[in-house]
Amino acid sequence: YFILLAIEIFTAILIHRVPEFVLLTLIIYCPVLLMSLALHEAGHCMATIFCGGRIRSVVIWPLGGFTVCGVVERGDVLDEIWVAMAGPFMHIPQVAFWVAVYAFASGGDFSEFRKDVDLDVLEVVDKVGFLQVVAQQACILNAALFLFNLGVPCYPLDCGRCLAAILVSSGWSIHTTCWILSILSIFVGFCLSAWGFWVFIFIRSTGGIFMVIVACFILHFGQQLLACARRDNAVATLNHPLFDQPCYRVVHRAAMLRTENVFSPVANTGSDEPAELTIRRTRVTVV
Repeated sequence: YFILLAIEIFTAILIHRVPEFVLLTLIIYCPVLLMSLALHEAGHCMATIFCGGRIRSVVIWPLGGFTVCGVVERGDVLDEIWVAMAGPFMHIPQVAFWVAVYAFASGGDFSEFRKDVDLDVLEVVDKVGFLQVVAQQACILNAALFLFNLGVPCYPLDCGRCLAAILVSSGWSIHTTCWILSILSIFVGFCLSAWGFWVFIFIRSTGGIFMVIVACFILHFGQQLLACARRDNAVATLNHPLFDQPCYRVVHRAAMLRTENVFSPVANTGSDEPAELTIRRTRVTVV
């Protein structure tokens, strides 16, 4: 996180050389971003506990976010969707909060609410005030985090977790799901890195550096998923952090039992089945 912060401040000084813009970058990437991500992960924590799970730990990761390592013990894959969606939806009240701050600072005037602060920050600050610029950028940040987490289907984003749970609950095997998520993650990683370089070079926005760093992490996690998929080993796939949940292990065991029909010779009791063969089916009940 501190490496990212140093890069953002350095590029802000190098490109814009405006003290107000450097201060704006520092505020957005320190208290605003950290508060946003902390509330995001608090949503995951509350949803995990609500679904009957437990929280193992909350740790910080290099981009400043907090990763919640928890499990839902009830064995329901659909609970993974609720847990994954709870985090991004915490950005909605944050957007409302910053809109209220902007309305308070501007007296309810939203005519100067604009996005292109990078190139004319002095003009905007002089015209509407620094607090309004901070509130505006905080709104954009939270809206972007909401759309990015729920709109980009790759791991480790929340949309990737939702997609994995939907595919598995729809009957796709965990191994096939691993293949799909790995390919999507690598594709998104390359596209996002190209977009980040384009934004940094042609728009001269420090946000491009942030996109490139996020893309590198997505590519890293996508490569890990691809390595698990190539092994063609259920144990290796289930040991991956995405699938290392009791609910996925229950689904895997149920799938294995469905593919193994137990045959036993019994006497013909008048049924249409041959006397020498009756299929004994096993029902799996998860308690």
